[in-house]
Amino acid sequence: MNVLSHISDIIIPLLLFYIVGYGVVSRVKVYEAFLTIWTKEVLHVFLEVVRVENKQNGKFEYGAIFIGMSEMDASRIETYGTIQNMNV
Repeated sequence: MNVLSHISDIIIPLLLFYIVGYGVVSRVKVYEAFLTIWTKEVLHVFLEVVRVENKQNGKFEYGAIFIGMSEMDASRIETYGTIQNMNV
């Protein structure tokens, strides 16, 4: 288990460096964000803005896709979705 911890300590920063590097090289508008989900947990993610709309009230509406998230956070969301689907 200790070996996995050391491997993840190396892999996660490399993955984040790759995501940011990809955004810089391909000139994609990549943003780092900390999102609070319905369980009040905070997820560290990277987003690419794919749509911006200027609304009549002077506000903007954005559409984005996730381009980076830790495996642990992705698994957590998947687990919550599975539990929610079982309760329906």
